[in-house]
Amino acid sequence: MKAIPSASGFHPLFPFVLIMAFGLPDAQARIGETQSDIEHRLLQPGIGSLYVPPPPPTTGMGNRRRGAGAQGQGQGAAQGPGAGQGPGAGLGPRLPTRPVDIDPLAAFRSYLPVELHEVVYWKTAEPGNLGATSGWHVHVLYANGRSALEAYVRVGDQLIEAETINLLALNRGTSQWKHAETPPLPSGFGYDSVLADGSVRAKQDGNIFLLFASRVDQYVFDQAKAADEAKLLTEEAQLRAQQAKAPVSVSGF
Repeated sequence: MKAIPSASGFHPLFPFVLIMAFGLPDAQARIGETQSDIEHRLLQPGIGSLYVPPPPPTTGMGNRRRGAGAQGQGQGAAQGPGAGQGPGAGLGPRLPTRPVDIDPLAAFRSYLPVELHEVVYWKTAEPGNLGATSGWHVHVLYANGRSALEAYVRVGDQLIEAETINLLALNRGTSQWKHAETPPLPSGFGYDSVLADGSVRAKQDGNIFLLFASRVDQYVFDQAKAADEAKLLTEEAQLRAQQAKAPVSVSGF
């Protein structure tokens, strides 16, 4: 991600200070959990696997078309047998799964901290049947080996309230969820719920459920604000330049 100029002095390297120096929420809630713990749970036989995108289309004598791939597969998605060399490598089968046709972070990617490493998983909704058409694509963004953001995309069925309630319950740790403040605090993603200790926020948007550290949310908000300020300054400069040329542009009428 390119550095975004900011009239407020916000520094683009702040995520490194924010996440690495000050740390993530205590792993009593699953945000802040280690990659090895997440993969030990997700990559059990018959439960889930590292996401393997379908092979790209071929042309001519079978040469793969360069640049082709699954839409929105994410920068950390598993790419086959040589991928997933992290703590969970070898725990789960790398089977082809439903294509990732929804990128749950598309609107926010340009604002995310560059230090975050993304891995995409497939979790079946039918334990014991990894090939089921109903399940989840789970995008996990890790900071220094710990979960900082998790995006759950329901595949094959609609995300229902009972599933959202269960996801919240699984991720409350020793705290409790409450509704977002009124008015809500500054937020890059927007959120519906927040842990009572303020460390983690959650949001549902259709078939997408987002769970994220509040500090990451604040960073995304600041980056988006800085980008908006930079865009406004550019537009104002363009307007001034056009105004200066106005007498010339209308001469001859």
